[in-house]
Amino acid sequence: MMKSFLLILVCLAVFLPGAHATYKAMKLFDMAISADRIAYGTITKVEDLYYYLADRQGKGGQIKIARYIGLAGSGSYRWMPYAEGQQVLVFLRKRKNGFELLSNGIEAEIPLIRDSLVIDMQCFSPNTVMAISPQRKITDAFKNSCTHTVGTRKVFGLKFSLDYFYTAMQHFRDCYQIILKQEGGCASYNCFNFFDRYTRDKLNIQKRKSKLLKLMYDDMEDMQLHNCKQL
Repeated sequence: MMKSFLLILVCLAVFLPGAHATYKAMKLFDMAISADRIAYGTITKVEDLYYYLADRQGKGGQIKIARYIGLAGSGSYRWMPYAEGQQVLVFLRKRKNGFELLSNGIEAEIPLIRDSLVIDMQCFSPNTVMAISPQRKITDAFKNSCTHTVGTRKVFGLKFSLDYFYTAMQHFRDCYQIILKQEGGCASYNCFNFFDRYTRDKLNIQKRKSKLLKLMYDDMEDMQLHNCKQL
């Protein structure tokens, strides 16, 4: 029965219209604010449709999470097959039987490698990536300096320590709120407004403390302008 169910999923991924369209990754600022829970820890058990994460932060305990199932041809795929002992940081959405990854792509489940992680450049707008580059363009030297081995993959992205990254995510959630112009979408792909939760002086202090938080703020501004121009 389980094999039949998985076969149906594969067929849908292959034959449904648009299944082979290139997937556009959810942006980091959007995942940080929209997630019902951000957690990290070690995978302790893997089932056909779920896995269990021993949370090292926050509420602790075991978290039941629906496994990632990618669409064929989308360009988004997991760095290696699920296995006990893998360490990941996850952006989660609540569901009846536990949690599921916030995005349809794999960017909501990030492997931890010796307490560090790599955020794919696809999680930032093209303008933000250009601004990161010393020459304000994507050169071979810039690509090489920001390419990291993640499992079986080479990822063009930014590397952070776990503590620094997790702290930036929590502070960003505390600082800003996103309001979508239409229900059922997300800020990565739709027009939105965002609001400050603190005074500007307090927000500026947070930006000075964390380059990542400042980067996410700039990316949020850029995506707001881009998405709202599409209307």
